[in-house]
Amino acid sequence: MTQPTNKSYYPEHDIASLLEVYSSGPVRFRNSIKGLSESEMKARPVEGKWSIREIAFHLVDSETVAAVRIRQAITQSDRNLAFYDQDVWTRDLNYQDMSDEQLAAQLDLFEHLRRSMTLFFRRIEDDAWQRIGLHRRRGEMSVRDMLGLYTGHCEKHIQQIIERRRLLGNAFDMKPLLEIY
Repeated sequence: MTQPTNKSYYPEHDIASLLEVYSSGPVRFRNSIKGLSESEMKARPVEGKWSIREIAFHLVDSETVAAVRIRQAITQSDRNLAFYDQDVWTRDLNYQDMSDEQLAAQLDLFEHLRRSMTLFFRRIEDDAWQRIGLHRRRGEMSVRDMLGLYTGHCEKHIQQIIERRRLLGNAFDMKPLLEIY
C-alpha cells in the first residue's frame, strides 16, 4: 500500500471553475485524438508507456470508477472507495486491441458520464462536498478533492496525447486548462 497523500487537488480553483473544466473534458479529449490513424492510436512513441488507444480506454474506465467513488463518499455507504489497478486493467482487458467501434462507444460513455456527473455535482448540498471516502493509495479524499482529481486527470491525459502526437509527427496544439500535477 502506498503512503496516503491526503493531497488537495486544485485548491486555488473554486467548484464552479472546476466544473467548467470538468464538463469540457469530453470535447477536449475527442479533439485531442481527432484525425489519428489506427497505427498512430496504437503506437508507443514513449517506451514503456501506454499508447493513445490505451489512454482513451483507461480514461473512461477511470471515469466510471470515479462515479461510484463519489456516490460512495456522498452516501457514506462504504468509506473504502472502489479500487482498481490501472495497469492490470489495461493489460488484462486488452485495451490495445479493442475495436474502433468499442472506442467510439467508450468516448460516448465518457461524454454521457461527464454530463450526468456535472448535473449531479450541480445539485448536491454544500456539505456533501466535504464528505470523505478512503482511497487505498491516496488516503482520505473529500468529494471536492475527487472533483479536482478527475478534472485534472482528463487534462493530464490530453497533454500526454498531445506529446505522443508530437513524437509521431502529427502535432496538435491544445493548452491545458489546469496546471498538470
